[in-house]
Amino acid sequence: MANLDPVDVLIVGAGASGGAIAWSLADTRMRIVCLEQGDWVKPTDFPSNGRDWEARQFGDFSVSPNIRRNAADYPINEDDSPIKVANLNGVGGGTVLYAGHFPACIRLTSGCARSMAWPTTGRSITPRWLRTTR
Repeated sequence: MANLDPVDVLIVGAGASGGAIAWSLADTRMRIVCLEQGDWVKPTDFPSNGRDWEARQFGDFSVSPNIRRNAADYPINEDDSPIKVANLNGVGGGTVLYAGHFPACIRLTSGCARSMAWPTTGRSITPRWLRTTR
């Protein structure tokens, strides 16, 4: 497919959702293009390949583009937000980071908000109140 050929489906973002949609449409006769801001992350570059894997969450594999500062990242002003961004601009999106990120659950007690946060452990954590049954 040349760069200017028409397409049937344009998917913006090759993260978990965009990748799943592209995969589910792959067997159709539609022409599909998936756009992503950022490049592929080489599996050999993942922190799990080195002994410094924990320290890298504070640098080149931080969930925050403000800390990571890759070429595809852009600064995000989160000063007035109780939720801090967790994303990666690249193929796979935030799933490349493979870290649980749940904005704090706010519980009101005596007129003040108290935050209950879950730690990032390097694996997904699903609080009981977010689980669904089928």
